[in-house]
Amino acid sequence: MRFTPLLIVVLAAACAGSPPATPAGAPSPPSLVASPPAITPAGPADWRPLADGLWLPETPFAVAFAANRSDFDALLARLGQAGPPPAVDFASEVALFMGMSGSSSCPERLERVVVDHAAARVYGQWAQRADGQACTDDLGAQGILLAFPRAELPDGAFVLSLRDQPICADCIDQPDRMIVEDGA
Repeated sequence: MRFTPLLIVVLAAACAGSPPATPAGAPSPPSLVASPPAITPAGPADWRPLADGLWLPETPFAVAFAANRSDFDALLARLGQAGPPPAVDFASEVALFMGMSGSSSCPERLERVVVDHAAARVYGQWAQRADGQACTDDLGAQGILLAFPRAELPDGAFVLSLRDQPICADCIDQPDRMIVEDGA
């Protein structure tokens, strides 16, 4: 099967503490909300959450970048979102999607977006619940769509990734990281 190596990698990552893969027949992502979800942004960048509880059905770990309205509309379509799009000022902002799935009883939360200008990298720092509660092994969408200031991005091309370290460093196809040719 084409997905067998990916399944093995995702299962190995799950055993190492990463969220498990998205199952077939997973619930549809929620619609975008008119007001930002209850997310407390932290960190130096002034990013705005547009919607959370999202994922791309074809992969449990993914990132996406939209620098203009047409790219944003295409991203919203991939996310299965309908209705009026949230407001993004593409003159001063871009849209970032950092998507994952994991235990619905122990969701991860995006704490900050790290911009490393020297290494030309942008990645998320995620927090897990640390209260010792046992987590269920069901999956829930935990991705976030946000508006991010263009001025905070590295100049020229940079790597956008879900986390500091990729889910599978040796995998050829890396949906949890991408090269953004020109973010500004």
